[in-house]
Amino acid sequence: MEKQLKKENLPWEELNRFGLTEEKLEKTGSLEKLLNLEKTNVIPIQFSIGDASFKGDARVYFNIKDDKVKVNFMFVKRQPQLNHPIYGNSYLTESQKQNLLDTGNAGELVDVKIGDELKKMYVSIDKETNHIVCTPESKIRIPNKIAGLELSSEQKKDLAAGKPVYLEGMTKKDGQSFSSWAQVNAFQKNVSFIKAPQGMQTTNVAEHSTEQNLQQQQQKKKGKNKKSQTL
Repeated sequence: MEKQLKKENLPWEELNRFGLTEEKLEKTGSLEKLLNLEKTNVIPIQFSIGDASFKGDARVYFNIKDDKVKVNFMFVKRQPQLNHPIYGNSYLTESQKQNLLDTGNAGELVDVKIGDELKKMYVSIDKETNHIVCTPESKIRIPNKIAGLELSSEQKKDLAAGKPVYLEGMTKKDGQSFSSWAQVNAFQKNVSFIKAPQGMQTTNVAEHSTEQNLQQQQQKKKGKNKKSQTL
């Protein structure tokens, strides 16, 4: 599959049927995303079936099969359909549903059956469209640093498992220090900041902070010991 499309190769006839002209796509910043095979931001869509006209808001994206570019839409839903099966086979547990409503993420890797194969997936809600989005575990890399903070092995392990992690002592671009909860987001395909998970606003933050400080102190001691041994 190509990593980037050319403007002249886009299915303009089909796009125009949905009111998506080149001018409109460029104006909304959507054309570049489509050329890079990314989903657009939520934009207005309009189309007609017979004498009836329809309007709605959706993300637009392409699927490529047999060298043919097919237009697809993620229309905005009123609420996420948490009781529907994922890929027609796998259902979310009650705790995963609650986590999705709380933080937007399932809070753990979810076993999803695709055909005869069972894959571990990160599952999140696209908050702009309320669609459930899945990304395979192998497609997301946990960084070594976030906002200048070097992650401990335990923090990276928890993030890789889909858990929320409290990160303390990060640095903004203006140099100010800040702390936040973070978690893998399947839609954004990265580690994103989230609001405090339900029931973890106070006591658990203190526990995480204490544990993190101990880990950092142990790492500093190891570093000093290694340095002493080389002198």
